Amino acid sequence: MGIAVHNFHDTKNGLPPIAIPGGSDRTGVTFWGLIYPFIEQGALYDLLMSKTDNANNRCQNTDFWGSAATPRLTQQERKMFNAVPICFCPSRRSIPEPYGDAANSNPADGPYFGPKGDYAVVYGPEVNTWPNWTRIPPQFGNTPGTSDSAQTQIDWYVGPIRVARLVSTNMGSWMPSDTMAWWEDGSSNQMLVGEKYIPPLYLNDCAYDGNSSDRGHIGDCSLLVMGSLNTFAGARSFRGGMGRDPNITADITNDTGTPPNPHWAGIHSGIGNFLFGDGSVRAISNTIPTGNNSLFSFLGIVNDGRTIGDIP
Repeated sequence: MGIAVHNFHDTKNGLPPIAIPGGSDRTGVTFWGLIYPFIEQGALYDLLMSKTDNANNRCQNTDFWGSAATPRLTQQERKMFNAVPICFCPSRRSIPEPYGDAANSNPADGPYFGPKGDYAVVYGPEVNTWPNWTRIPPQFGNTPGTSDSAQTQIDWYVGPIRVARLVSTNMGSWMPSDTMAWWEDGSSNQMLVGEKYIPPLYLNDCAYDGNSSDRGHIGDCSLLVMGSLNTFAGARSFRGGMGRDPNITADITNDTGTPPNPHWAGIHSGIGNFLFGDGSVRAISNTIPTGNNSLFSFLGIVNDGRTIGDIP
């Protein structure tokens, strides 16, 4: 993944965006789809572009993944999107079956927006309200929008990977917002991607019944979207902290006492693995202090002066 980020940067003259903005609470293709050509998935990228009209359409509509009567993807195509080896931790599981069935037309049966995965892009240190970090409005340049209070939270915009910049109102006009110069603390001090915490009880479980309490454990779907009240997508803020026990079988409460915030950490005992901007992968202890104004949250900020050397 680190090599893909660097190769994308060299080819596109900028960092891969966390997502292409596409509405007040929806987005287009995400980081994971945009790096396909750089992780030996060029054919899958071509398929994604053909199904989204070269990124002009969202890959989040109910027909995209198979909940509509006439889904945009066949079952075989869903399997292709779900079978990218780099998206799964081999210590946690083999490649699972994709969620979604063309015969299933009930949206309440769960996130129907795309493939599962074990990793998430770092999306800044802190977001106070659950939907705020999944609601990405269209914007031009790097200035946050002001159409609702959520868009005024500057914490959205201090993480290492930001939303794409649109040249016009056409989603297909996207360009990278930043070069590596955005990482003022230095590439070796910037977390980019980490392991998602998914309690074993909810592994491969994408079900969502409309109850907001479910948001505490939905973590497997979907990598290709960045916003919906139905799913935690392929990015996370540091609000949720680190999962302290990889074997816990129920929702866990983070340091702020609010279960709906998703956590980091994989299946490995005592650690969570994170990709840094220089391409290195480092294990972070799951006992690292988390929550507001913690070292863990500072490592999600590109220009606060904290370095990896600050980790005890």
